[in-house]
Amino acid sequence: MKSKAITKKLKKYKEEGKFFSLLSKYDDNYTSAIVLDVNSEFVVLQEFFEFKKITKSVFPISSIEALRRNQNDKYHETILRGEGLMKKSKQKYKVDISSWKSISKSLKDTGLTVIIDCERVKDDYFGIGEIKKVNKDSLEIRYFDAQGVLDETNTRFPYDIITKLSYDSQYANIFAKYTRK
Repeated sequence: MKSKAITKKLKKYKEEGKFFSLLSKYDDNYTSAIVLDVNSEFVVLQEFFEFKKITKSVFPISSIEALRRNQNDKYHETILRGEGLMKKSKQKYKVDISSWKSISKSLKDTGLTVIIDCERVKDDYFGIGEIKKVNKDSLEIRYFDAQGVLDETNTRFPYDIITKLSYDSQYANIFAKYTRK
């Protein structure tokens, strides 16, 4: 699917409040979501898993392989509506999606812990931590490992290798409360 067609569909899904699934070029699994914001470069999604809101994510439009809204997605939406999970709620955090730099600055200002995915084969790694520095071509986080141990120095992520940036997830928010030096 071409970027322009993807952007057009995402804008329609946002306007109509539709639930759908997204396939990234770098992941074999579909992401189930609704659109919170979209422009020609980025989309902000509210992701769902097992009938729960799990995280908000920013995807570059260029990293999207396909969008799906089939009968399964439509029925899933019916269940989410029935459970009251599709109601529009005011976003606590306004993320400026003009560029990676503006996205990073917006999220740095919230103090939230972010999860950064770099899923291209040569760059296949991720980071979790609070954004500490926003640069012209990269962002830096204070990374912590699976035992909550904070790195002594910031970890740099060039914008051009980021395939997904997630924030406001229960996982990251709770884990961040238990970090240690």
